[in-house]
This record gives sequence, C-alpha cells and structure tokens, in this order.
Amino acid sequence: MHDVMTRAQAETQMIDLARRMRLPDPENIGRRYPHQVSGGQLQRLLAVMAMSRGPDLLVFDEPTTGISATQRVQLFATLKRLAQDGLIVLFVSHKLEEVEELCDSVTVIRQGKVVYEADMPVSSETLVAEMFGKIFVQEDHPSIETGAPLLVCRDVVLDEGTTHIETLNFEIASGEVVGLAGLGGSGQATLLLAC
Repeated sequence: MHDVMTRAQAETQMIDLARRMRLPDPENIGRRYPHQVSGGQLQRLLAVMAMSRGPDLLVFDEPTTGISATQRVQLFATLKRLAQDGLIVLFVSHKLEEVEELCDSVTVIRQGKVVYEADMPVSSETLVAEMFGKIFVQEDHPSIETGAPLLVCRDVVLDEGTTHIETLNFEIASGEVVGLAGLGGSGQATLLLAC
C-alpha cells in the first residue's frame, strides 16, 4: 500500500523534481496551466509529473515535435539526466539525427517487427536501410532552369492576431520548389493566405 502524501508534500516533491530538471521558476510549477508554458517546458513538465510516480521506465513518443531547437536541447539534457539517475528512457523518433545524438542503443521496427538492434553509434545510412528494407542510392538531380518570377513580395507586413511579420521580401520563379518551415502559429498560414 502506498503512503498518502499531503498536498504540501506533493508540492515539495514537484518543486524538487522541477529543480532537478532545471525547469524555470520551479516554485510555481503547480500554479501554471499547460497553455502558460512553451512546448519544450511542457514536455519537461510532463516528465516531472511522470517521475513523481517513481517509475523505472519513461516513454517519450516524438517529444520534439513542435518545439524549438533551444527547447530540444533542454529536453535532451533532461532525458540524459533521467538516464543518469537510473531510469530507462525509451525515445521514439523518426528523426535519425536525434536518435544518433541522444540514444545509447537503437531498435528499428518495420511493419510491426523488430528488424534491427544495435548499440550506438550506427550510421544514418544503416538506419535508413533497415527502416525501409533497402539501400537508397543518392542520385544526381539534373539542374533545371527556372523561369521568370511568378510571385514577388516586396516590403510586405503581415499582422494577424499574435502573428506579426515585418518587411518580408522574396520571389519565387516558375520551376522552383520552395519550402516554408516554422513552428505552429509562426505565421505560415497568414503568409500563405496573403500570397
């Protein structure tokens, strides 16, 4: 039978765990709602909450989705600290550079079956081959001449809700493929609507 903690004891435990995980403002950890913290802080806060139950194993499924590079660094430091403290950290990801950076061993599952297991380091090429069941050969892409600009944006200012983009300049020519990247809510939808 588990000992029942008082609210004060539970709060003290959460503050101690938040300090260990180097969360900002650990004294107020229990006074914030999820929407009041960043994606990276929320991931770390969830780890603290899970740790409060004293598990031997923590599973993180695609935890870096929707967080910034800085938040990813902080999350990885937290995960490494958890492993150093003796917890088993199971990190699920399709981002091979993250697996290479963080993990001590790797297991590849393809179509519901374990097809590969190894201690790290393992090359990205090997992991890709195991994930897809074949080796991919990098082909040289023929250069394609682009045509005249089809979309030209000069000194565009976008302001919608919390999104503010100032002095945006770019042009896209026929024959080009352009990627637009950013965290959710960074202004991609606003930009596309404006275009």
